[in-house]
Amino acid sequence: MTKKQIIIVSVIAAVLITAIFAVVLHNRSSNSVASAGFQTQSIERREIPSGTVEANQSEETDQFKTADQSKGSNNSSTNSRNTSLNASGTIVYDPSLFEEVPIKTAPPETSGYSIPKSHHFYDIHGSVDLNDKHKAKLVITIDRGTNFQEQLQELNNIIEPILGTKTAEEIVAYVKTKTSPSVVLDRWWKTESKKIKVSSSFNSNYITFQSWDK
Repeated sequence: MTKKQIIIVSVIAAVLITAIFAVVLHNRSSNSVASAGFQTQSIERREIPSGTVEANQSEETDQFKTADQSKGSNNSSTNSRNTSLNASGTIVYDPSLFEEVPIKTAPPETSGYSIPKSHHFYDIHGSVDLNDKHKAKLVITIDRGTNFQEQLQELNNIIEPILGTKTAEEIVAYVKTKTSPSVVLDRWWKTESKKIKVSSSFNSNYITFQSWDK
């Protein structure tokens, strides 16, 4: 190699060495900065005093107890209206605790029928509203299980003078067909002045006679 070539090669080598050294220094500087910027954060663990936890739990328990006691008090107050306790402490049904509102009705004599002073009917009454033509003017309730024949004779004596013998006999004969609680009655009659209905529901011993003015 000539002297000139040797000089050129030496310069190139020096440049390369300088560049490599600069790169190495740059990498070390970058790593140092990154390490300095990174900070480890630790989670601080705090212990809650046991007395505080127990106090909170006790307070919540008391709140639930108070709510349950209040609810139970309301329920017992409501139930006490319709029930009572017997000697053994058992809750029993007491119908006397229910308030019954009586229905006002007109005297049965206002219907135009002749009503005896004494009778064996379960119930007999006049209209609940004399001004309402849709309300029956006479209602007789017969109890099939008690003094049935006596009630049939009394019914015939009341209705025959107004409805006539034939219609009265038909009505009484139809009432007699209620031979058991399972028999259902539902029939109408019409005369010149009256409309009559005899009815009785299933599983009942009661028969109802109703009379309207036409």
